Amino acid sequence: MSEGEFNLHEYYARREEEFRRSIYALEGRLLREVVLQIVEPQINVVFLRFDGAMFAVQGDLGSELLTVFAHEGEPPSDIGPAAWYERFDAAEIFHGRLVKQVRPIGAVWNGHGIEISFSGITDRTLIIQSIYAGDRPNDFFDCLRIGIATYDYRRTQKSDA
Repeated sequence: MSEGEFNLHEYYARREEEFRRSIYALEGRLLREVVLQIVEPQINVVFLRFDGAMFAVQGDLGSELLTVFAHEGEPPSDIGPAAWYERFDAAEIFHGRLVKQVRPIGAVWNGHGIEISFSGITDRTLIIQSIYAGDRPNDFFDCLRIGIATYDYRRTQKSDA
């Protein structure tokens, strides 16, 4: 490779390092609401509304790599005829909770995203991830998926398995 030639591997490595640094800005913040920007039929941006701040999580480079950044003000209201905002009601369990820890998950083109733990909730986390995570639904590209992970780490009696 000649001097000055674009190196995709180095670029992704640099962007991954930027991503890892940016996600820690969420820690210690009190979550108020999770809002999705839908560009029919896909989730385009996830907005995390905290006390005194809002952050956006969105795909970059075709959504194989995510980016997290502070978003000034409210999301834009005029986003087109096939686009809208809606609350992600499944995340209500986390409203009013402090972000305890944010962890990067996956890798470029392989489920790149974040997992967020909240104070006082030890068996669930919020996951925001690129659609490129193993198999994806047909006709979904350049978008996100969001979910609540549920963990089982205790048993009260022996199973028959």
